[in-house]
Amino acid sequence: MDYNREFREYLASKLAENYAILMVPTGVEALKILKESDVDMLLTDISMPGMSGLELCAKVREDIEILHIPVLIISARGSVQSKIQAMQAGADLYIEKPFDLQYLVSSIENILDRRVLLRNALEQGVSGMAVDMFGLPRKDEEFLEKFSSIIRENLGNAELSNEFLAEQMNMSQSTLVRKIRKLLNTSPNNYVRSMRIAAAAEMLKNSHGNNISEICYSVGFSNLSYFTKCFKEKYGKTPTEIVRDQASEQ
Repeated sequence: MDYNREFREYLASKLAENYAILMVPTGVEALKILKESDVDMLLTDISMPGMSGLELCAKVREDIEILHIPVLIISARGSVQSKIQAMQAGADLYIEKPFDLQYLVSSIENILDRRVLLRNALEQGVSGMAVDMFGLPRKDEEFLEKFSSIIRENLGNAELSNEFLAEQMNMSQSTLVRKIRKLLNTSPNNYVRSMRIAAAAEMLKNSHGNNISEICYSVGFSNLSYFTKCFKEKYGKTPTEIVRDQASEQ
């Protein structure tokens, strides 16, 4: 936020009409809040005491646990160089003062909506999805692509664990769990299960329901009843009902 207290409090009061706001006067305090709290977006001014907004943004982008957080930088500096520096630091958007409050709110909503779309698409197991369409930092795109690829390569392993996934991602289990929770609002286990079910649904579609139990085991479920329960929770119908519907459409 701008170090000018009056402006900071005015902006916070306006945004508080639509969002829960955590307001801090320095970048050092902001970093602490970002690591300890569930924050959806960072709004900062370039000019702050101690750590500048550019430095704050760069530090966010260097930290695997919080680099997914969108960063909006506001500033009275209108030079092209300032805008380039903000983009190089990893900012999602640079807004020059004075600005229209509704433009700021619309920008915030647009960025947050794309994150919700990402979570929903991943939860539904959308195939062929381009992760880069959701405006994530490049490091997070690479993280998700690698994480999903590891799961796909080991989908048939019923014992696929957080320990194995964390090892493959070169991070601790606790860091992996926090990262997935903050990025996708779910746990690694739930994400793996969602990918298993989505893969099974695709197999059912392509195989026209041949051998449901075989499909169940091929995507890493060791219990057919549990597979059926999870499948119905996600799609509203059991695999058998899906097969029956497909047969009636032919």
